[in-house]
Amino acid sequence: MNKLKIILQSKLFYLLIIIFTLVYVFTFTKLIKYNSKYKNGENVIVAKVISSTKKDKELKLLVKDKEKIKVNYYNDKIPEIEVGSTIEINCEISDPLKNTIPNTFNYQNYLYNNKIYKICKASKITTLNKPNLINKIKNVVINRINSYDNSNIYLNLFILGDKSYLDNDIYNLYKDNGIAHLLAISGMHLSLFILILKRTFLFIKEKNQNIIIVLF
Repeated sequence: MNKLKIILQSKLFYLLIIIFTLVYVFTFTKLIKYNSKYKNGENVIVAKVISSTKKDKELKLLVKDKEKIKVNYYNDKIPEIEVGSTIEINCEISDPLKNTIPNTFNYQNYLYNNKIYKICKASKITTLNKPNLINKIKNVVINRINSYDNSNIYLNLFILGDKSYLDNDIYNLYKDNGIAHLLAISGMHLSLFILILKRTFLFIKEKNQNIIIVLF
């Protein structure tokens, strides 16, 4: 424990973590280009639903099978798709569009940095398996949040960290005005999390060291 305490108090330790993080991010976003496992054209995908956004006659899904893929479905009757369920999708896969105007929001780069390399326009969606208990609880939270018509977008952002409800044009405006950081993890979130950890480790001797480990 004393050795761990010395390491955690070392400035070199934190410097190495920062350097490693910067090298990792630069390598996997700029140097190494990922080739999608999906080919463009008509496909049938069986995947698990990560997020689901329903609005009028439009359904937006983020699913994962071989990799994450963005799904758009337009129909007069939108099915109820729950997070965590397994679905079969008949769709046409294509590459995300780049920015058509220079120095504006690049949707393709945005998806790439979130490890999403393809989008698909669905023609048919079939539910194969229902979600497990944990995802059922998450769906209850999502449905509760979406019941607030005027603030559901921002509640999804701040509580679940889900930006799929936010229009790209609005997100671009946040970036142009320099306030996009408000949609990410802020000092308030960290302070609240640290407070919870302090209460959790209340009777542990090396409380601060354990909090630092959990934060990492």
